[in-house]
Amino acid sequence: NCGNRAARQITEADLNYYDRIYYMDRLNAQYLRRLFGDKAAKCQSLLSRDVADPWYTGDFSQTWDDIVVGCTKILEEI
Repeated sequence: NCGNRAARQITEADLNYYDRIYYMDRLNAQYLRRLFGDKAAKCQSLLSRDVADPWYTGDFSQTWDDIVVGCTKILEEI
């Protein structure tokens, strides 16, 4: 259970506070570059490809698997 969580727009304060920021797809990458310019270099893709979006695919299992792979990669890096 993740408690009371809600999506919100990323801010420059987030960019300054967090060591790493991961995005899930190319549209997020474009948005981050547009919003933060050169500072968006701190942001990186969770995978080398887009994470499957269950809104469009209806396949929550694939999305889960993609996130597990990406998070495993992060843990191996740190």
